[in-house]
Amino acid sequence: MPLEFKVFIDDEDLPLYEKSKQSDALYEWEEMVPPIPPYSRWLVPAIAECFAFIVFLSIGGIDLIGISFILLTTPLLLFLGYGVIGADLHYQYRITPYGIESSYYQKAVKAVKAVYSINTFFCVIGIPVCIIAFLVMGPLAFVGAGGFALMAFKPPRPHGKIFFDTVDYDAEYVLFFHTKLNTLSLTAIPHDYHIEFEGYVGTQKEAIKTQLMSLFHVHGYYEVTNFEELYSHSAFPEAAHPRR
Repeated sequence: MPLEFKVFIDDEDLPLYEKSKQSDALYEWEEMVPPIPPYSRWLVPAIAECFAFIVFLSIGGIDLIGISFILLTTPLLLFLGYGVIGADLHYQYRITPYGIESSYYQKAVKAVKAVYSINTFFCVIGIPVCIIAFLVMGPLAFVGAGGFALMAFKPPRPHGKIFFDTVDYDAEYVLFFHTKLNTLSLTAIPHDYHIEFEGYVGTQKEAIKTQLMSLFHVHGYYEVTNFEELYSHSAFPEAAHPRR
């Protein structure tokens, strides 16, 4: 199953994006970003197993079938938690004379056939588990197994996303570092939501910061802890309103 990329670019920016793809990069980098906190990688499988345990216990106690089911699904759920749901997102950035290209996809796609076959398996078995749980527990059953049952009709498929940010090399910018998200934000002065860029930097913060400040007319560099602080920062001649 090939990886497909969905393009999220405004129609007016498509011509610039096409030119950008054909041009040489002024600077590029990539970064791995976990989509969920590390503890969630085992928390999700643990909750699913607890739910299965309650279902079997409600039906008539834990027997050989219930024990076998839990022993079989535990490693598979852990694999899904670490290898699919919690797999790192691979972000790629490319600065060109026409703008900044950015894209990302989940690294789980390297083992896409096995990963999504397992995922489909869990979606399918979720239907009978959900029916049994509903008969025993009522509507609360849909909090757990119902999610798998619904996905069985259209199991998720891997895809990446592509974005493109237009830039004005003659404009002045303010460069912000978001300490909690570990991202650098390049925002035009006066503030313009259509001329700004934000990207993950990881351990490459200083190198990327240096490159951005050399490629653009950066008026100042500041560190913030949240977006409200960023968009109301005194660095802007007129404080910008938060996004709506």
